[in-house]
Amino acid sequence: MLSLSLENSVKSEKQVYCCALNSDGSIAAGSSDGSTTLLKADGQRVLKSHKYPVTAVCFTDKFLITASSDHSIILHDYVTGEVHEKLMVHKGPVRCLCVSRDGSLLVSGSSDQTICITNILETPSAVLRHLKLSESDSGMLSGVCVSPDSSVVVSTATSGTVFLHDINNPKPRRCQYDCHEMGVNGCDMSLVDDRNLLCTVGADYMAKLWWVEDNFSLSLHLTLCGHSGQVLCAQFHTIQDGKKTLFTGSVDKTVTIWDVETGDKLHQSICHTSFVYGISAHDEKVVTCSSDKTVKQWGICSGKVKTINVIPLATKDRLGDWSSSQVIGGLIGFS
Repeated sequence: MLSLSLENSVKSEKQVYCCALNSDGSIAAGSSDGSTTLLKADGQRVLKSHKYPVTAVCFTDKFLITASSDHSIILHDYVTGEVHEKLMVHKGPVRCLCVSRDGSLLVSGSSDQTICITNILETPSAVLRHLKLSESDSGMLSGVCVSPDSSVVVSTATSGTVFLHDINNPKPRRCQYDCHEMGVNGCDMSLVDDRNLLCTVGADYMAKLWWVEDNFSLSLHLTLCGHSGQVLCAQFHTIQDGKKTLFTGSVDKTVTIWDVETGDKLHQSICHTSFVYGISAHDEKVVTCSSDKTVKQWGICSGKVKTINVIPLATKDRLGDWSSSQVIGGLIGFS
């Protein structure tokens, strides 16, 4: 039986919208005041590179990359924290980022309904390709991910639509409508049994797993039901003896671990006192962030939960038990 043990908790003065865990154990967290906190073994550094909220963060071997509502993407030198390059490739707030498996391509999605692909190892300021969502879709772009071989880009929209793009074609190859009744909040993709497996998470309280076929169509693999609020974030992660799992975070304040082959719920626990906005896992560690203004690091372990650092959690598990200020504060942060 899997469980999460709390190893560290960092309190912020502002809501924390996104987080990333690097392979060396470093943590980055982006906040509503435009700052990004970088926690490394040798100390903590606050990067004040953006004017408006930081909406996405990710690591490469060379860079810490941040995106913001101020329309910019900034590549920070990972060692010094200094700004290496500022990218203004979108005309609207940048909502999401992902990096290809080889670390060469940066894929960004914006409220301007475009996806930009840049080669951050060669010419980051020059856009390799602009991909566009379907003009007939009324939803706002909510997530992007790229296949392990960098050939397929997937984007999601608050309308419930999933767009599948050939990375060399500016228009979507296929649009899959009504994937989630109340809208899609994000996505992730992984290679399972030599096939691309896509995860979408929705406002309908569900996560769904889809096989991405060679003709850019989707076939539903599993529907994962177990949250009592919108599912806001997800990440595939391989643990222990090679088992492929999915981590999801929700408005219901919980983190859930799923078996992606069977759909079994391997673990679920209340990890924060408000919405879980971000999840990032590496090896036997996972980092979560929340509108409760905390970033928490957890150990993934088998058997009974062992809490190393006790942090009081809310006793109200159901959305109906929340105060109006909790609900309104979280919705403002998510918009």
